[in-house]
Amino acid sequence: MEKKGWDAVVLTGSDPHSSEYPARRWKQVEWLTGFSGEAGDVVVTASHAGLWTDSRYFIAAQQVLPAAGFELHKTRLPDSVDIPAWLAAEAGENFTLAVDSMTLSLEAVNAIRRAVSAEGFEIVSAPDLIDEIWEGRPPIPSGPIVTMDTKYSGESRLSKICRIRSFMRDNGCDSMLIGGLDEIAWTLNVRGNDIEYCPVVISYLLVTQEDTFWYVRRPGHRDPSTLASFAELSEDGISVLPYEDLTSDFRALQRDRRLGRLFADPATLNYEIALTLEQSGADTLFGESPVQIWKAVKNEVELRGMREAHLRDGIAMEKFLFWLEEMTGIDERVSEWTAVRALHALKAKSPEYRGESFETISAYGKGAALPHYVTPRENAPMLFPSGLYLNDSGSQYIDGTTDITRTTPLGPCSPLEMEDYTLVLKGHIDLAMAVFPKGTCGCHLDVLARNPLWRSKRNFGHGTGHGVGHWLCVHEGPHSIRQNTLGCPLQPGMVVTNEPGIYREGMHGVRHENVMVVVSEGSNDFGRWYRFEPLTLCHFDTSVLVRELLTQDEIKWLNAYNAMVYERLALHLPPKIAEWLKEKTKAI
Repeated sequence: MEKKGWDAVVLTGSDPHSSEYPARRWKQVEWLTGFSGEAGDVVVTASHAGLWTDSRYFIAAQQVLPAAGFELHKTRLPDSVDIPAWLAAEAGENFTLAVDSMTLSLEAVNAIRRAVSAEGFEIVSAPDLIDEIWEGRPPIPSGPIVTMDTKYSGESRLSKICRIRSFMRDNGCDSMLIGGLDEIAWTLNVRGNDIEYCPVVISYLLVTQEDTFWYVRRPGHRDPSTLASFAELSEDGISVLPYEDLTSDFRALQRDRRLGRLFADPATLNYEIALTLEQSGADTLFGESPVQIWKAVKNEVELRGMREAHLRDGIAMEKFLFWLEEMTGIDERVSEWTAVRALHALKAKSPEYRGESFETISAYGKGAALPHYVTPRENAPMLFPSGLYLNDSGSQYIDGTTDITRTTPLGPCSPLEMEDYTLVLKGHIDLAMAVFPKGTCGCHLDVLARNPLWRSKRNFGHGTGHGVGHWLCVHEGPHSIRQNTLGCPLQPGMVVTNEPGIYREGMHGVRHENVMVVVSEGSNDFGRWYRFEPLTLCHFDTSVLVRELLTQDEIKWLNAYNAMVYERLALHLPPKIAEWLKEKTKAI
């Protein structure tokens, strides 16, 4: 910074495509600070180094940041000061801010510009600025690529590209650049493994009215599945081009007047590409990508796959919970990490299994008080026949993605543990029972899950629900269930989680999570109505419930859900486990 005359530097924990989970090459915030959460951005000045993250990571961040010389800045709180506002207070006259233009989106840069009004304030583009000090930085990944048959996707890539071209015409555009990796994977019906847990391919997609260009890293080896995928795409008229050629091709297409008016989403367009477009004289229209909402509303084929995926996942979960109860009941030494390995082994028996959808959280006692606890592989805490154990896991199957949390009593629990367990389940049920009119957004429903906790003056700091992809990213938008005012109405076919919680530092944590799909509940004189249908199939343990805290409607829902779980899973389980599950799902 001194050498280059920079007063401040901004680094983000994302990649050139605004991915929530970046590949190792772009985990620059973790390399710099030791903080490994997926939501963390950094500002460094001559006198201050700060990391901004949300409440899921407050405890974990405080454990590593002081040693790295960083101060924690808490986000998503009523009195939070975000990075643009903080820079506005910090910047004096002739202040120079350097940003990693490869990983900071145009939207993020524009937010800083709007906030900072200091005279002479300048933003300098510094692509991959961390290269100069990060020795041995990992390369851009280029793993194998496979295509997804329409028997799983329910719609061909050509149909999806036609949708994009129709959108372009409706908005007076001649071309569209897509930078979001899950959007590209969905559009082209391709999957990869460039990012851990997310089956996406590092690439850009450029669609014109006549051509489709896919800029992608070619593997160094001649991988048969990748070559077959490229051949299939070529047959559909898609040109597969080197990832690095995008910016030079922009200039050439602009010179040849083939680019025309370009549509791009500033949320997934990195600042470096935006500067290239500006310098080439491209006429660009910025707006929200339509692919996000298309991808979020699952078709019937995708929903059938999601149901099958959750059936397999439920079978594995019940086998795991049976094993866990057996092991702790006979004083067998089981650690948090042993439990992870046991669960993964059960899930991996399915031929359709393609790995985890995120790093499994296996947390006993005080570890569960960290919403995104990282289970240690060595010297992991042991489980004992008392208290609460939290397991948050997700799987990728060839026909769907899962995400489930179950908090399980391993033996006697304290009155506070029982009360917290019951209140969180009460919030989960109240949201699951919701019936709501067309046009309702997730932010309108969030209070249903929180109200039982609020009445007891308890709360949780993370969102209540997020969208889930179809053999894609476990977190997807544009819909969610949280306290902000994100205005994306829920509609049939959208898949979303329901995961309220309570976390008591140094004591215990509780979270109950199901994946649900929005379905129609009919129409009347007051309009069209929707409700939630649970996709997750795994019982809720009733042994530690404080029954008097539940209403009759909540008890009725819980009994019906547990009965459904038994009915759907029993025939797929060994007789001994099926009999165990029958006892676990008895009506209360």
